[in-house]
Amino acid sequence: MRYFGASSEVDAYFIAIAGILTINSLMQGGQLSEVFLPIYIKIKNEVSFEAAQRTFFSILHRFFLFCLFIITILWFIAPYFVGFLGAGLSAQQKALSTDIFKYSSFLILFSILNSFITTVLTAERVYGRAEVTHFLNSLCSIIILYLFKDNFGIYVLVIAILFGKLIESIISFFFLHRAGISYQLSWRIDKNILKSLYSTFSFTSTYVLSTQLFGIITNYYSSFLPEGTISIFNYARQLQTKVATVFLSPIANIFSSEFNHSLIKKKANIYSKIREPLYVIILLFSFFTSIIILYGNFIFEIIWNNSIGISTNDINLAHKMLLLNFIGQLFWSAVMVFRKSSIAFGQANKLY
Repeated sequence: MRYFGASSEVDAYFIAIAGILTINSLMQGGQLSEVFLPIYIKIKNEVSFEAAQRTFFSILHRFFLFCLFIITILWFIAPYFVGFLGAGLSAQQKALSTDIFKYSSFLILFSILNSFITTVLTAERVYGRAEVTHFLNSLCSIIILYLFKDNFGIYVLVIAILFGKLIESIISFFFLHRAGISYQLSWRIDKNILKSLYSTFSFTSTYVLSTQLFGIITNYYSSFLPEGTISIFNYARQLQTKVATVFLSPIANIFSSEFNHSLIKKKANIYSKIREPLYVIILLFSFFTSIIILYGNFIFEIIWNNSIGISTNDINLAHKMLLLNFIGQLFWSAVMVFRKSSIAFGQANKLY
């Protein structure tokens, strides 16, 4: 924010990244990697550790080639896709956003590969890897941004993110090696495994398409807003996301574990397990919302000090956006409890 402010260039950048996130969600790497977890563990226990490794690398190779195919298509359709997504941008902004979209498309490849690697490391009980790699990823990105911001302009953001993701992938393979998993050039795989992954993909496609259609329409209309509005909104939303990740993720993990254990033990007070995290979430986000109401402007004045082209009106707008994001997060957190409890009850079909 301090280097680039809320400018037309940053608006173009966020539109391009929104497009990449949309494509990445449609690929459903996270959902498929979660489905692969029990498959990997089953093969390891019932067949052998070597067979589980071969299956993992066979799937990894397939997704690698598929991602390269998708990236190639994205390079050709980028002007049309970005042209629609950022319909309200100027011709110069669209050209910039298209270039950023093309170069950022490789993030899709890194994201999916890292999802499957994380799943296998989790199966091998290698914990803490995500935190270490995320920290080093962010650190490398910040260093790249600081050193080369004057040389590459807005493109340094793409370079920084790609370099950070590359470091994350290298470290992930290092952790795989430490877990005793060596690279194998394998391709053969049980057809039932592929069938399971494909069925999962088709099962969640309607849900994913619906959510991403909402995102595409939102970005389309937001591109017609005054210059800098998209940037300010995304800056505010990222602050809210960081707070939610730090405080909500532990609650979600504890709730999921305790709730499933309660179901297995068939405890009578099962619904109290749903109420408790809801109370904690309401209290937690009510506290944060109160802080934002009272001190939101002051917070933005501190972190955006000396930022390019930021006015008092921009800070007031960011304050309102951050407040609305936290209110929205309160509802989404309640939905999270409902989602996890529904899946635990075996109602995933009805949920989606």
